[in-house]
Amino acid sequence: MSIALITTKNFEVNIVEKYEDIKDVNPSENIECLIFHSSKGSQLEILSTLIKIEKFINKIIYISTNIDNISLFECVFRCIDADIYNSEEYLSNNNIVQYIVDNYHKTDMTVSRHDKDILLLENCIKERISSKNSLLAEVTGDALINIISKLNQYDEISKNIIDIVTEMNKLIVEFENNNTKTQKEIESLNKSIKKFENTDRPNVAFMYSTYKIINFSVSKVFYIKSWAYCNYLHSFISNYQRYLKIKKGCNAKILLILPKLSLYMKRYSYKKIPILTPDNINLIELTEDAYITFEPKKLVLETFLNEKLDMHIIIDDLYGDKLIEGYNVEEFNAICNENDIKTFDLNKNRIISSISGDKDHIIIPHILSYIKESEYGKRNLYFHNCSEVYQRLDNILLSTD
Repeated sequence: MSIALITTKNFEVNIVEKYEDIKDVNPSENIECLIFHSSKGSQLEILSTLIKIEKFINKIIYISTNIDNISLFECVFRCIDADIYNSEEYLSNNNIVQYIVDNYHKTDMTVSRHDKDILLLENCIKERISSKNSLLAEVTGDALINIISKLNQYDEISKNIIDIVTEMNKLIVEFENNNTKTQKEIESLNKSIKKFENTDRPNVAFMYSTYKIINFSVSKVFYIKSWAYCNYLHSFISNYQRYLKIKKGCNAKILLILPKLSLYMKRYSYKKIPILTPDNINLIELTEDAYITFEPKKLVLETFLNEKLDMHIIIDDLYGDKLIEGYNVEEFNAICNENDIKTFDLNKNRIISSISGDKDHIIIPHILSYIKESEYGKRNLYFHNCSEVYQRLDNILLSTD
C-alpha cells in the first residue's frame, strides 16, 4: 500500500507518490494514506474530488502553514476526521512522514480542536473562581456556554459545506452533460439546415414542420420513424406497450401518425381508436391507450406530449421528414429491408426491421397462427416470442442515464 502526497511544491521526501493535481489520484491504486498540502485546480474542483475519493482511503492528513486562519479546507478536513498539521517542515523528512502515517490519530502533534482551550478555561473557572466568587463564576460560565454554542454552530456549518460541495458537483456534472447534449443538437440542427438548403422539397400535402421538444418535464419519447412499410410494426409496438404496463409497471400511450388519405381513414375508423385533430384536441380527455392523428401539427403533438406519462410512443408513418426531436427523444428507424439503411443514411444501431436483419437490429419476428388467436392469446404470443427484443428496448428506453 502506498502514500500519496498532493502538493504543488517540491519537497525532498521519497517514500511517497507525488501528485500536483488531486484529480490524478486513482483510489483503486490501493492507497494507504493521502497527504494533502496543495493542488492545482480551483477550490471547488479540489474539494469535489476530495469528497469523492475520501471514502476509498482510510487515512487522510492535511498539512498547511495557514491553519490558524479558519479556511474552507480546514472545515472539510475536520469533517472527514483527518489529521491536521500546521508545519510544512514535516514534509521534508521521510522519518516524520512515516511516523505521522503509522501513528494516525495518535501523534499528539496535530492542531488541536477549537474547543480545547475553552474546555481548559471552563475547568479553571470551576476550580478557582467558583470557590471565591460564585456569582462571577456563574456569569463567566454562561459566557463560556454561549461561546461553545457558537463553536458548535461552526461545526454544523462545516458539515453542511461538504453537502453543499457535493450538490454543486452534481449540478456541474449535470450542466456539462446538458451542455454537451445541447452542442450536439445544435450541430445536428445545422446539418439539417444545410440539408434543407441543398434538397429539393416535394410539394406534398403530408409535410409538417419538425416539433422541437424543449420542455424538460416531458417524459421519455419513443419515436419510431418509418422509412418504408415495415410488416407487423403496429402490432409489435402495441404489444410492447402492454408489456411495459404489465411487466414493468410503466404507463405509456401511443400516437399513430398517418397520412390523411381516405384509404387510411377508412381502414382505422372501425377500430374505434380516437382520432386527434387540431379542432378537437382541447375538447376531449386523453384517457385511451392509443390515438391516431392525420394532422400532426404543433397543437396536437404538444398536447399529447404534455400528458403525465412514463413514456410517450409515437409511430410516424408519413414517410417524410422527421416530426419529433429534442429533449428525451429516443429515435428508431423502421425499414422494409437493409437497402433502406444505405439509401437514407440511417443510424445502424437504431433499426427496427421485420422478420430478418442484422443481429444489432430490433427484429420483429413472424409469429405463426397469430391472426387466429384472441387478444389475450396474441399478447402472450408476443410476450413469449419477443422477450429478448423487448429487453433490448428496455435497456435503452428505461435507462436512467
